Amino acid sequence: MRSRTRRSLLPFLASLALSGCAGADGGDGGGTPDGGGGNLLSVGGSYPTHAALLPGSTCADAAVQDAVTTVTHAPGATTLTLAHAGTSYSGTVDTAGNFQTTPKTVVVSPASFRLTIAGHFSLNGLEATVTVEQLQPTSCAYSVQWTATKSGTPNVIPG
Repeated sequence: MRSRTRRSLLPFLASLALSGCAGADGGDGGGTPDGGGGNLLSVGGSYPTHAALLPGSTCADAAVQDAVTTVTHAPGATTLTLAHAGTSYSGTVDTAGNFQTTPKTVVVSPASFRLTIAGHFSLNGLEATVTVEQLQPTSCAYSVQWTATKSGTPNVIPG
């Protein structure tokens, strides 16, 4: 029964990882999309995201699915929040658009997972790798590649 429960949890956790980006639009983007002329970094918004399981999974039955992800980011800030399926991920972003979240532990009894997201924003989207580590009841890990195109106003990437 535990094996069956774990298998049914993996798609749920994958969906958490897949849309680890959610929140509200961070503003109108200000300035020109090329980021020139002293414009502030602005990456807030909605990103329909394609997710793909990367090779090397040590988890049996790891599954992923596409989802809309949203980024909460105030123009010029070095912090952001990514959220999905009711789970928020706090992180940092630099002026070149590189971002990383703080590891987040999610418990879906009896299992617990640690998720970390790292990636890069472009003018029109984002690419990221979500690392999922199952901590209990057994240890295993897998990675998911996100590819997303932003809906609405392009990002501003000054650096």
